[in-house]
Amino acid sequence: MRLPSQKLLKELFDYQDGHLICKKNISRNFPIGSKFGFIDKSVEYPGYLRGTIRIDNGMKKTYFVNHLIYIWHHGDNENVLSVKYIDCDKRNNHIENLEPCSRKYEKLF
Repeated sequence: MRLPSQKLLKELFDYQDGHLICKKNISRNFPIGSKFGFIDKSVEYPGYLRGTIRIDNGMKKTYFVNHLIYIWHHGDNENVLSVKYIDCDKRNNHIENLEPCSRKYEKLF
C-alpha cells in the first residue's frame, strides 16, 4: 500500500507526545485539534491505532498511525516496508519507540 507523503502529513497533522493532532477537519470523527486514530478491534490487527484520511486522488485510505508518525518525522522512504514498536506496546507511538523493519519481522509480533 502506498503511504501518504510527508508533505501531506505535515499539512494535515501536528505531532505531540506520541499522537498526530489534526490541523484540519479530517472527518466528523477527527475535527481540528483532536488526536487522530482509533483502536482497531479487528481479529487481524487488534490493538493497533489506525486512521482514515483522503489521499491525493480523493479516495479514503486507512493507515496504521505508527507508519504515519514515522513518515511525518523521517520523510518518504520507499525502502521502509513497515515500522515496529521497540517496546512492543502497540499504543506507544512516540517517535523514539518506532523503527523501520521488514514486514516479515513485524508479523512475528
